[in-house]
Amino acid sequence: MKNILKNALLLLSLSCFTACEINDPVDDWARTGQQVPHTIWELSSTKVKAGDSLAFKAQYYTNGEEIENMAVWYDLTEVITMTAKCPIVSFNYSLSLDKSTLSRENQQIIRYSHSENYWDSAKKAYIFNSAFPTSSTLRPVEWKDVVDFDITKYQLLFPDTFANSFKKGLYEQLSKTEKLTDYRTVLVTAGNMTVEAFNACLDSTYNSNSASYDKFVKSEKVAELKSKFDAISFKDLIYKSSESKYQINYLRSYNIGATFRVYDKKNNEGVTEKFSIEII
Repeated sequence: MKNILKNALLLLSLSCFTACEINDPVDDWARTGQQVPHTIWELSSTKVKAGDSLAFKAQYYTNGEEIENMAVWYDLTEVITMTAKCPIVSFNYSLSLDKSTLSRENQQIIRYSHSENYWDSAKKAYIFNSAFPTSSTLRPVEWKDVVDFDITKYQLLFPDTFANSFKKGLYEQLSKTEKLTDYRTVLVTAGNMTVEAFNACLDSTYNSNSASYDKFVKSEKVAELKSKFDAISFKDLIYKSSESKYQINYLRSYNIGATFRVYDKKNNEGVTEKFSIEII
């Protein structure tokens, strides 16, 4: 009876050990060593003209599994920069808005066939020289050095709030006592106001520290001058008469984030580092 019991326990132990060995997927994975293709690439430039192709050189290899094919993937980011400046004032005043938007998620752009002819025995890797395309629709859009202010084009490119934000920020500066001279310059230059009319809106107090008079706008004239400022059009505030140009600039451009990818027969994927490429 003792021998029967011993044998039964021994068989049970062996059975458990065998079952654990067969059904351990972690151990199986560790022993087989799943590996993806190894790859790096070099770009001929980090800038490319819209519609042109960008040349590159790729290097890749695998540890046993055959290569199936290669591909270039990239995402697309739209970058918009808008700037306007007031050249009338003596201080630097401008308004800039920058917006960056992911216009297209990462996707495959082009696929390449693999060939054993790419093998380089000295480097012990496949060497692949090729190029990938870009679309001519990604050409930058720019509006600058404006001689004739096209209100229709302005409204198409700039948000509705831009002009109001520009004027609001400028007035906040001009309404400061220390900017009184610039305030007068703006109203006289762009607001059809005479120097005498502006000066008539001022008063002053004696400053014993500086032994001079500090000028300020009379309280009853603040609203009147503000009304004259509000009546000035946005385009008149950005006009530089010495150059006969409007100080406004708009640029819409695109960047792509590109990777080179290698696939083996089991669809394992090797991916290079991502390069940011400017479309010009």
